[in-house]
Amino acid sequence: MPSETPQIFHGDGRVSENPADFLKSFNRAMRQQAIVTSTDKLDTFGDYLGTGSQAEAWFKAIPSTSKATWSAFVTEFEVRWPSVKIAEKTKAEYEKELLDHTLLSTEVGKKTTLYDQECWTHIAWAAKTLQLATSAGIAQSTSMIWQVRSTLPDIVKDLLKDEEYTGWAEFTKAVTDLKGSRLVEKQEQHNRQVQELNALKTDLARIRQRAPAPNPVDALQSQLSRMSVNAPNPPAAPQNSTGYTRTPATQNRQNMQPTYSRQPTTATTPQQPVIVTDELKANVRLLIASFPHHPDTPGGHAAHAAQIAQWNAKWGESTRVTHETGYPLKPGTATICSGECFSCGTHGHNSRSCMLPQGDVARLERKEAAWRAVSSRVLGAFNRFTATPISLVYTYEDEHFGEGDQKVLACTEAPYEDHTAQPSPQISPAPLVTPDTHVSLITNETNVVDLYTAGHASLDKAQIGTGEAIPFIHQVKLEGPNGELVRIRALFDDGAMVPAMCSSIFNKVKHRLSNFHPSKKCLRMANGTIVASEAQWSGIIELDGVHAEGQFEVFHSGGGWAFLFGKPMLQAFKAIHDYTNDSIKIANGSRSAILTNQAKHPHTMQQVKDGISLTMDIKQRAILVGGKDIPPSRQVTSDYTGPLENATDES
Repeated sequence: MPSETPQIFHGDGRVSENPADFLKSFNRAMRQQAIVTSTDKLDTFGDYLGTGSQAEAWFKAIPSTSKATWSAFVTEFEVRWPSVKIAEKTKAEYEKELLDHTLLSTEVGKKTTLYDQECWTHIAWAAKTLQLATSAGIAQSTSMIWQVRSTLPDIVKDLLKDEEYTGWAEFTKAVTDLKGSRLVEKQEQHNRQVQELNALKTDLARIRQRAPAPNPVDALQSQLSRMSVNAPNPPAAPQNSTGYTRTPATQNRQNMQPTYSRQPTTATTPQQPVIVTDELKANVRLLIASFPHHPDTPGGHAAHAAQIAQWNAKWGESTRVTHETGYPLKPGTATICSGECFSCGTHGHNSRSCMLPQGDVARLERKEAAWRAVSSRVLGAFNRFTATPISLVYTYEDEHFGEGDQKVLACTEAPYEDHTAQPSPQISPAPLVTPDTHVSLITNETNVVDLYTAGHASLDKAQIGTGEAIPFIHQVKLEGPNGELVRIRALFDDGAMVPAMCSSIFNKVKHRLSNFHPSKKCLRMANGTIVASEAQWSGIIELDGVHAEGQFEVFHSGGGWAFLFGKPMLQAFKAIHDYTNDSIKIANGSRSAILTNQAKHPHTMQQVKDGISLTMDIKQRAILVGGKDIPPSRQVTSDYTGPLENATDES
């Protein structure tokens, strides 16, 4: 054991010394030197005080009674220099520190020191994360796991299994078990990709510094709808009403496409036609690669907005789009050069037959439409057979119908399932369904599951007491991240293969439920309609004091119910339905309970107006169409998707 040497004590509050630590160090030194009597300790104590310091002056001034015994002296010392009360962190501060404790992508695959031992950075991160979760009091729950997991570098998330964790110990163990050598390989692969992208950007910058072509492609984009490609040597086109002629290119016919230029008939010196060469094609391909096509997610839209801002800063908002400028693509739209419509960015039609009216928010920006047109004219629809098909889906909004009113056509864009096409790596849409427009969003990556094995009608007060079978309704409680409870009326249905919450309820309570994330599932209704899930939640569910883990999907029920307590949740609670007295026995571990059908409860009967479904929650009644209590539809509106025709836009 090394010899203990106490530091000189001054007692003036300087940062480098702590009175309590000095006293501990002095005691250790006395034990090592076998000095045990009070007199010997007190004689030695003055040797460790700074000359002329406050501590020395105090030591000389204290009465002899305070030096009678060592314990009496220690008491006097602690009165003069009391221990500092530590400012303990609150639970909220630990949670904030947990979210701020991030593992940087530049640190992945490197080594650091933990407890004087060399280890990988992700292992040190996991150890500190578990300590913070324990200090915050959430180590035994799943609270905030997905928020922390989302901050991990992509390299780490790619190696973690996409599974539900039962607690922080399991989550941090999964990170700790990752092999450092595998992370090093992933990091090196990522660095190579970054280098290749930087080299591509360098080549693109070099190309942009070259002298522009005599007649850029933007001279064509305003006349795309009036141009067509014919044989290399047709007779000169006659004058048109606009005072322009279309003439085929006559020079350098070998190894090039016939092209056209727009020339004023009164010009004394005709413009040179645009020549589509291999170099021009390569340049356009580089430009396309320089604008990553983002998915239809909040993150994708934010990245797209940043791309637009960078483009405007570089070229100016009033600059026309050419084969030298390129332009960012709207998130979630069709892959460029895939035979898409230049007006809406979907397949199955061209801009001449596009149903979206001028001014519709779903239409593409003029500059993006021009860039798609320029690229298609130079490269053709080379992505036609590899792009994910994106179609324009029309639905009718019943809420706009009234006596004598005409139907209102609502438009939105969505991918549909096509087993003959391979998914494009540029588009990864995140399906969302709004309450007023139901859209079937299905891609090759979408997991379509049956929600119902059979449909059933809604329940109102008039059915109570008639003797007919009625649905089972009972309140459930969902636990939030900070122990709060979200109470909601649930419809128990063992014919529902997936538990679900109506988005009208979810949007009101999601700020109290943290364990949700985007979902890739699409739900097939009893009538065959497919509706995309907006989100998926997982956590602890309570029924009359019995707890179990579960998860549910989120979509709009059309006002039919608030929460669908489906078969997976019934199995989690080991539910047994006694149809004789209409009760359900549940159990989990050592706790059990018997649930009664709350549809017949007097409070429920007084609370709901006549004709209103008892399967709804009170939170839903105020947000029905028009703010009125209208009997809801049990089924979800069907969507119609017309046939897809991969026709190149001819506009």
